Amino acid sequence: MGCVVEEAEPDFAGADGTFRTLRFHSTFIRLSGLAKQRPGLMKETLLWEVEQGSRLTEREIQRAQAKYKELRERMGRFLSRYEFFVLPVNQVLPFDVSDQYPMEIEGVKLDTYIDWFKSCYYISVTATPAISVPCGFTSEGLPVGLQIVSRAGNDWGLLQMSRAFEAAKGLPARKCAF
Repeated sequence: MGCVVEEAEPDFAGADGTFRTLRFHSTFIRLSGLAKQRPGLMKETLLWEVEQGSRLTEREIQRAQAKYKELRERMGRFLSRYEFFVLPVNQVLPFDVSDQYPMEIEGVKLDTYIDWFKSCYYISVTATPAISVPCGFTSEGLPVGLQIVSRAGNDWGLLQMSRAFEAAKGLPARKCAF
């Protein structure tokens, strides 16, 4: 495709705590009323998030908001050198719909149910444009995705890159095995 590919990674220090704090705070704001009125309608994982959000202090929320700004700035500096950042969409393959979430990855137990999509939320917490594109299939027929991230304001360039990648990859249309 004419791209120069270099191995590099932005500084994600603080991304975990920042994402969790902001997510739990948002979940608490949106769902605490429903959780009190009709907890039986909600999954345990959401009730857990509401509970986590209820425990946050104003200081923790303010710290996370400041860290969010810092993460966005760091990603901006990183992407001033690289036009695109490419990484896996998820750390796991698609899993059975009857499973609430993966409990472990390659033998490592996950602490919470949101840990399995860390590669997504590390990007979300930087507030940069990102897109997921099909990359291929496992030998079992499960889809594998690639996440392409671009500079703030480069949505059109990101769409062009993702289209070019899909065209170059030339994956046949097929149904997944799950």
